[in-house]
Amino acid sequence: MYKETKRAIKINLWIGGIILLFFVIVSMVTDQWGFFFWALWSVFLVFMITISQIRKHEKANSHKNPSG
Repeated sequence: MYKETKRAIKINLWIGGIILLFFVIVSMVTDQWGFFFWALWSVFLVFMITISQIRKHEKANSHKNPSG
C-alpha cells in the first residue's frame, strides 16, 4: 500500500471517529439517539466510498507499474 493511501485511510478514520464522538455526546445530552444513528450511517457510507476509490486508484496504478 502506498504512503498516500495509508495516510488517507488514517485521516478518514480520525475524522469519522471525531464526528461519531461528537454525535454520541449530542445524543447523550439531548437523549435523542437519532442523531448518532444518522451520523453512524453517514460515516460508514463515506468510509466505504473512500475505500472503494482507493482500491480503484491502486488497481489503475498496478497496471501501469507491474512489479517483478
